[in-house]
Amino acid sequence: MDCKFKDKLIPYLEEKLSKEEMQIIEAHIDECELCQKSLDDLIKKESLNILLPMEEIEDEILIERIKIRKSGVRRIILYGVLGFILGLFSHYYTMDKFIVTKAIMALPYKLAEFGLGLFFSNNVLSPWQHMGYHHVTPGMGYFPFNRVLDFLASILTPAILSCFGALIIGYLFSDKRVFQRKRILRFLVTAVSVFLIWIVILHGIYAFTLDKIDKFEGINDITIYSVNIGSSSWVMTIDKEALQEKKYMKLIEQISNAKKKFNKAGYPEERHGFELSIGFSGGGNMLAYVEDDSEEMIMQNGTVYTISYDVIEMLTDIAGGVGDE
Repeated sequence: MDCKFKDKLIPYLEEKLSKEEMQIIEAHIDECELCQKSLDDLIKKESLNILLPMEEIEDEILIERIKIRKSGVRRIILYGVLGFILGLFSHYYTMDKFIVTKAIMALPYKLAEFGLGLFFSNNVLSPWQHMGYHHVTPGMGYFPFNRVLDFLASILTPAILSCFGALIIGYLFSDKRVFQRKRILRFLVTAVSVFLIWIVILHGIYAFTLDKIDKFEGINDITIYSVNIGSSSWVMTIDKEALQEKKYMKLIEQISNAKKKFNKAGYPEERHGFELSIGFSGGGNMLAYVEDDSEEMIMQNGTVYTISYDVIEMLTDIAGGVGDE
């Protein structure tokens, strides 16, 4: 079914209509999907010969419209790339002392912080859980037990949001006869969908990380600290290569065989014994507290495991051996 305004589209593009007619056609195009599609087809070079007889087209004008479209697309893409780059460095401007720069440049980071908080605020560690958290990375803290993921989420989420915002600005500054404003709504729906997909990806990766930690799978390294009520001292770091040694392999085996209890306890504020910073493949990391006179291991998320007393003896021997050296 043809629209009665279809014959007006070429004169509209060529600006041969009166000011009043131009406004009427412009308002109509915003509401009529058929005319929107026809207008798009008119300014696509590859479709000119198919849709319209050449005698109806003034080549120079339509070629100019084609150039406008191509330059507009390039401009929009450029805006998107610049927006993405701005978002990558948005975090640094949160500490800017100049309020105007801070308000503009740090906006993507703050929006990302708000957006991620809607989905992952329950993951944030409480202040007392941060006690003794020896390796803090500059992230938002929504994925505390996967430092790599927390860092990437804190960098890429502002970049994604900044890219979306820049694309919209680029679209708004383009020729409205070529880029209909109504289609911004479709773009916004697409942007929200992409953001939700990103949220699902983050959730899936973090859930996978927590599952590996829960089962003690893929242990990459262990850093041992000796803790004594309010103070801690580094004992040693057993890296991936050192874990191949027999005595350390036995320690890993004993930790991996820990039996999970169903009850949960809070991570103790006052600790006396050993604290292990256990690193997992894929960026996972969690603290584990082993009291020197108990056969329990309390993880930083509050999960309690029953361990063999052999673990305490091995940790004591390692600490003693380092002290003797």
